[in-house]
Amino acid sequence: EYMGRTFKNHMGIPRERYVQPVDDEFLCSICHEVLEQPVTLNRCDHHFCRQCITPHITETAECPVCRGAAHVNDIRPISRPFNNFLNKQKLHCRFLVRGCPETCAMEQLATHEKDCGFAPAWCTNKGCPHHSYEGMNSINRKDLSEHITECEWQTVSCKRGCGMRFPSNQIQNHKSTCDLAKLKCEKGCGARVPRKDMQTHLDEECMVCVGKCPVSGCTFTAIRGDSKKWETHDRESGVQHTRLITKQLNVVLNDLHSAKRELDLAREESEKANKKLKSTTEELQAVKSQLAAVGWSTIHHDTNGAVWAVNGIAANRRNEADLYSPEFTFRTSQPYYRYSFKLNMEFSPDGIGFYFIVRPGPVPETLRWPFNHRVHVKVANQVEESFSRETMLDHSRLTQDLPSEDNTEGLGRSVLLTNEQLDSGDFVMNDQLIVIVSLN
Repeated sequence: EYMGRTFKNHMGIPRERYVQPVDDEFLCSICHEVLEQPVTLNRCDHHFCRQCITPHITETAECPVCRGAAHVNDIRPISRPFNNFLNKQKLHCRFLVRGCPETCAMEQLATHEKDCGFAPAWCTNKGCPHHSYEGMNSINRKDLSEHITECEWQTVSCKRGCGMRFPSNQIQNHKSTCDLAKLKCEKGCGARVPRKDMQTHLDEECMVCVGKCPVSGCTFTAIRGDSKKWETHDRESGVQHTRLITKQLNVVLNDLHSAKRELDLAREESEKANKKLKSTTEELQAVKSQLAAVGWSTIHHDTNGAVWAVNGIAANRRNEADLYSPEFTFRTSQPYYRYSFKLNMEFSPDGIGFYFIVRPGPVPETLRWPFNHRVHVKVANQVEESFSRETMLDHSRLTQDLPSEDNTEGLGRSVLLTNEQLDSGDFVMNDQLIVIVSLN
């Protein structure tokens, strides 16, 4: 908006912004304002704003002044003297209507308006009329800091320390509800007490309220500030107070004896529980040892495969158990192509079924599915030398189910090692089977 006129998506510079009147030869023939980014047509030398003439020629293919044929390739920048003359003309700052008195040449105007103190700014405090970004609620940029400091909508904390935060113009309203605001005693004793402590003050401290004798069991009451009555009561009720206090002490002693008996019982129960816990821990350790005897142990593994010893073969065949190997990570020949791999053994009346599970490793975005590496599952003849065993049984398969958005694991095809094959060589020794997996 400038001097009462609104120029939305305006092409050309409003003539009113120039300090001196601009001659008609510097006006655009389309928007009739002073040329902005002035250009001319090669064929007729008519002048236009670049944003005005480009869409016009694209649509009509003719000059809007002489109607001669024209093409966007005919558009060229206007001559340098012409352009320099326009750039040196002084213009009012576009914030003149807000009070800015500055005038600048076109080539300096953008720098000035970027930092102009009369540019619109908005208060950061919610609720303030100048907080809105719509309409004319803005204030001048140069006045913003002072406004925010004095704004009645700035958020403040309760000075009494209750923790509440609210606009500064709500201080009086908050005072009427703040728990830490000090109030005069409701009964008129003259004390000033925080609102949250008023009832306690009336029940236990106020000198114009009726108080009860602090000795438990004594029914005497009097106004707390009536010292003569309290002195008379203390003098006349000494024997009664002694009896009441003695009675209370006996009750406390009985309670202490009962608590001691309960503590002794609790200590005995604790000792029993500790013994039971020790026994259970020993049993658990024994179970863990048994489980270790019928599980997997890793002999060797690297990024290209693994060698495992599977213990408890007889028990697993008898119980038709399922065993999963420890998971390990390997990489392909391409950098960072990592996968996690584990092998599953299913014991059945027919033998042992082998299949493997593959899923993305630490850098899944670099993986390329399907997983097309050949997996060799081998059961070793244990009579040969270590790590040079003859692998009598060699089962190689590709994956069957590939990972997807709904399934992040790939499963290999199941391969059966029959009981006849298992018993045909020296594969099981000391109730242990050696399984070798390699990836090609």
